[in-house]
Amino acid sequence: MKKLCALVLCCILSLSLVPQAFADAVVIDQPLSAGFTDLTGVTGDALEAVHFCFDHGFVKGFSPTRFGPSESLTRGQFAIVWGRVMQLRQHTFADVPKLKNWDDAVINVLFALGVVKGASTTRFDAASAVTREQVAVMVARCYDLAATNKDAYKAFGDNADIADWAQASVSACLRYNLFPFATTDFKPQQAITRAELCRVIYELHTYKITIGAMTDGAVTANVRRAAPGDTVSLTVAPESGKRLKADSLKFNTTKVTGTTFVMPAEDVTITAEFEAIPPALSSIAITAPPTKLTYVRDETLDKTGLVVTATYEGGSTADVTSGTTATPTTLDVVNPAQVITLSYSEGGVTKTATFTVEVTAP
Repeated sequence: MKKLCALVLCCILSLSLVPQAFADAVVIDQPLSAGFTDLTGVTGDALEAVHFCFDHGFVKGFSPTRFGPSESLTRGQFAIVWGRVMQLRQHTFADVPKLKNWDDAVINVLFALGVVKGASTTRFDAASAVTREQVAVMVARCYDLAATNKDAYKAFGDNADIADWAQASVSACLRYNLFPFATTDFKPQQAITRAELCRVIYELHTYKITIGAMTDGAVTANVRRAAPGDTVSLTVAPESGKRLKADSLKFNTTKVTGTTFVMPAEDVTITAEFEAIPPALSSIAITAPPTKLTYVRDETLDKTGLVVTATYEGGSTADVTSGTTATPTTLDVVNPAQVITLSYSEGGVTKTATFTVEVTAP
């Protein structure tokens, strides 16, 4: 599975020397203090991808209000974003010199691991825009992705424009739907945009959340995809006169407690069942008293023969004997007319009824 392939690589990278914290590098790293106002044209999964990458610290904004979704990235900027994706961190060893240049250091590490290569044997060309086919190659290398159909790239109308060295990687990325924004044409030499790179990262690191078929109500999730460990929030909306059936809200086969769950490392399907809300409880009545009505002090109440009937709004009735609670149950006071109180609760409503027994001294 593509998401698991990176775990070993992450462990290796976490031991590497990396640059000073990325926060003061370039404009791509300026922190967000308010909502972005330039994402109005970004919708659906593309918008969720931007939020996902920002929330996980993979990308930041040009300013507190500008994300720049349609702007391209340089090869150096791609390296710094990918360093965050791969969880690169600056070391804290006092006796080891720290690397100074934010992009050079990440490029060194990613190059040593075979994730990135140079524009030539002597130049990395960090200031040039990174293209779609270059990203496909670097992603395929990083996650060791392989194509089941090496000619899959030929589905694009401009497949002849895809470089020989990128064709296998593009086919591998198509296997995992990592470039869903590339439809009829791949546009291999086109610079990848910030929003598009977010979508690639989003597809790589998240799993799908599907809502199963339901009747009498609906469930929605706050996201379409989520990474393992993320908290997913659900909104349950029964139709009028219906309610969620107890213990029926699940992701795959796991019961959801409340309306949130932690995303596992797999695609999930949300299922739920709804049922009719029963009419409200109006009253209960003793329709048959217990067989035993005479006791000696300290005997325990015997409800054998007792029948309790509930009446609901609308006039329907039901036997609820087994759900009643009696007080007291130990008859320890001599009283020729000991009052026994029966309680029954349903739908948040509690009703009571009484009967009497005779209690005598031993």
